[in-house]
Amino acid sequence: MYASRIYFSIPYTRCVTHTNNSGDGSVDAEVAGEVVRRKALLRLDHTFFSIRRLMVKPPTSSIPIPSLGRTVDMAKLIGCEAIEQLADETAPVTVKDVAAYTGLEQSTVSRLLTDLEADGFVRRGTDPDDGRRTTLTLTEDGKQVVVGSVAMRHAFLRTMTDDWTPEDLETLSLLLERFAHTIHDRKQDWHHDFHGGATDAE
Repeated sequence: MYASRIYFSIPYTRCVTHTNNSGDGSVDAEVAGEVVRRKALLRLDHTFFSIRRLMVKPPTSSIPIPSLGRTVDMAKLIGCEAIEQLADETAPVTVKDVAAYTGLEQSTVSRLLTDLEADGFVRRGTDPDDGRRTTLTLTEDGKQVVVGSVAMRHAFLRTMTDDWTPEDLETLSLLLERFAHTIHDRKQDWHHDFHGGATDAE
């Protein structure tokens, strides 16, 4: 957070004090636009940082799944949802796939999946094309975990935005969706530029 403040504050100050050559002291339109852009980026950075803290340390570590009559840990919810999403994109789903999808270490995911299997949410199998690979599918209870998790998130979002207009919600969803697609499309180029062309191996 402090790094982001330093990163943005220095160029922002330079923009504010820059004037054009007209002699009237007015800020050039291009520079004024850059000032607005940097202020918006600073606010966006702080907003995403706050959201990230909420996601990393949510108000509760588990949520109730009424159809199962029990609560389920957030980590297990994430595991079940990852398998469901991956099942629509790739078949069969493996431990490696879940690790890549969640951004977690494969050893961490293996322990999580062991817990999910013990809870009856996940069923392990063997890839018919490669007997060395373990496949993962959700059981009926696992699917209920996903359904309950999605319903809970929708209820949360509805409560948090009950005083928003439908137009505001539509605008927010469209812009966030656009931003997510932009990150997906440009993150490799940004990583390359940020590290000066160095590879991870270097």
